[in-house]
Amino acid sequence: MGNFNFGDLNLEISGTIDKLSTPPSDNVVTINFNTNRHYKTILTIVYFAQISTVTQCACKWVLQHQHKLKQAARACSLKVKEVLGLEELKTYEQFDSEYTFRYRDLTTKLADPDQLRSKPDVSELKFGQIFTDHMLKVFYHKQLGGWQKPVIIPFENISLHPAAKVLHYAVELFEGLKSYRGVDGKIRVFRPDLNMQRMNLSAQRAGLPTFDGLELIRCINRLIQVDQEWVPHQKGSSLYIRPTLIGIDGTLGVAQSESALLFTILCPVGNYFAEGSESVSLLADPSYTRAWPGGCGDRKMGSNYGPTIRVQSTASSKGRQQVLWLYGPEHQLTEVGTMNIFVFYIDNNGDKVLTTPPLNGLILPGVTRHSILQMTSEWDGIRIEERIFTMGEIMQLLRTDRLLEMFGSGTACIVSPIGSIEYMGELLNIPTTEHSNPLYKRIRERLFDIQYGHIEHPWAQVIETSVEINLDQIHDDEANDETANFLPPASAPTSSVSSPKAMATEDKKHKHKPHTVSPLFQNLTTAAHACILLYVTLIIYFCFSGDFQFFTWHPLLLSIGWVFLMSEGILSLAKDNILTGTLPKLIRLRLHWIFQTIGLVLILIGFTVVFLNKNYLNKTHFKSWHGLFGFIGVVCSVPTCLDGILALYHGALRHYIRPRINKFLHIGSGVATFVFGGLALILSVYTNWFARHSNNNILTFVVGLALVSVAVVWTLVPPAIACCRHIKGLLEVKTQ
Repeated sequence: MGNFNFGDLNLEISGTIDKLSTPPSDNVVTINFNTNRHYKTILTIVYFAQISTVTQCACKWVLQHQHKLKQAARACSLKVKEVLGLEELKTYEQFDSEYTFRYRDLTTKLADPDQLRSKPDVSELKFGQIFTDHMLKVFYHKQLGGWQKPVIIPFENISLHPAAKVLHYAVELFEGLKSYRGVDGKIRVFRPDLNMQRMNLSAQRAGLPTFDGLELIRCINRLIQVDQEWVPHQKGSSLYIRPTLIGIDGTLGVAQSESALLFTILCPVGNYFAEGSESVSLLADPSYTRAWPGGCGDRKMGSNYGPTIRVQSTASSKGRQQVLWLYGPEHQLTEVGTMNIFVFYIDNNGDKVLTTPPLNGLILPGVTRHSILQMTSEWDGIRIEERIFTMGEIMQLLRTDRLLEMFGSGTACIVSPIGSIEYMGELLNIPTTEHSNPLYKRIRERLFDIQYGHIEHPWAQVIETSVEINLDQIHDDEANDETANFLPPASAPTSSVSSPKAMATEDKKHKHKPHTVSPLFQNLTTAAHACILLYVTLIIYFCFSGDFQFFTWHPLLLSIGWVFLMSEGILSLAKDNILTGTLPKLIRLRLHWIFQTIGLVLILIGFTVVFLNKNYLNKTHFKSWHGLFGFIGVVCSVPTCLDGILALYHGALRHYIRPRINKFLHIGSGVATFVFGGLALILSVYTNWFARHSNNNILTFVVGLALVSVAVVWTLVPPAIACCRHIKGLLEVKTQ
């Protein structure tokens, strides 16, 4: 009945007598049996064994090419961490004011002409001493429902109650990012999404309200548009952006803030370090500790920086520009002042290694640090490590002439080479600047090329400085999901800014109503949950109530994989889902990915079972409508899954395909897939298997048909509505 090859072993299966015989050949085993149960069991084992053989061949190939795969795996792992990290940006799709403010509610009050200040010469710019004409403010008051409407106003002082929590308990956090004027005149912001992720994590730790980072990015982009003349034109200079969130409750007592203020100020900056200081000198004093396990050293809070001022003054008195912060009895390297630290050296095998301390709670997850790791992981000749590094290792590398470079990285300084370290009464000379074509310069120039527009890169988000509406950015309910596209809604490269007043007027246009949850839709979604659960329970009962045969795997796996996991994966994105509707958007997306992936695996296995079973029984494939629709649904599920992967990277692909079209393709193909699969599920109650296990009971038939029909139809409603909304939006764009 079957002949299967496993390398040097041939396995022949026939159905004559119930015994096992060994033919003369050493590489052939013949199995004879007389019952269908034995045949099905062994056939299943054989097919899995064949899969195992293919797996072994794949493993051999991987082992042979493992060295070539290392850097590719490193780059992929960093991308996966960026997209699927457990503590990522909270994106709330249900825009209740308790959860987030909204860009569409932003109002702008421009400064009077006599309030506008003259722009200083770039050579006179010092870090954080000169500020632009406007600022962004957003209040949070729990008693008033949460976040209030954001406003852009002329730059002003802030008035606080003397008992404000920020003044007494340091309930405060901030961020730092930059915008650059490129060689093409365009203004770019460098990776603001990562700053918003980090800011929300800091807010969680400080007991302050979180928000949708994309909404703040859009508000900041508008603020930069208003003050765009403050963005310096000279390379090495930039516009520093400082978002800050503080607790402003006018009450004493260590408790969570019920009132807060989020404000953003801008200041033009030049070079962070003084001219002529190519490298910095560090003081490494193990008697001072910046962070410790379980603390908040990995959060950007003001309370982490105040205690470092005295140590920094001590370093300055000794002629050192920065402090190298150490931790533990082994004097582990953590940070350099306000920078992350990198060590470039040659290991015992002669390989060049770029190392930085791990994100173990002792260091800040720097945006520049993350970018350097991603960037250098794609370069040849360099191995990337994130591990604990000690001063003992530094001294050993110096003694053996294997230390090549040390440098710091951060938003303010970008990349700063280290020239010397004063440690335990000894001055260690670091040969960072003594080599030709050092790595730190290559990294710095690459980052400059991205930031100043010498090369187009998705890390540098362009802010259009015009008034007209960019058709790719028209507001709709799905616009907030485009997590990698941070262009402001009002933009078009062909139009110039007529006046700040015109920009403020333009802000008041293009409003849309916030999404509200319909009680009817919520009740119907709840009914769909119940129908899904009841139908799957019914099928599982049928599977185990009688003789469990090989074919029984088909309805069992399809009911779990398609009816439960696929349906719940789709419903998890619905705003009216009582189970997941209040969860952050990112969490609901993860649930969607997990349910859909596991469901697809079970569906493919279940389809394989029925295919093998029909082969064994010599039956015609796809003869019934149930089988035909099921086959089409399974075939469509594969490209839908692949398109879903592309949808994860819609921001990186936006130069090739618009994010809205990318999402539309995924939603549209998903609807088509579920239509065919759903029809197959509905027709499954007409099959002989269902009739046999229900004993041809008409009531069971009607109940089963009703349950699966409601589950399928209502699961299709949310994506179908989203699909229609995308089509409408695309048609409106084309019409305009």
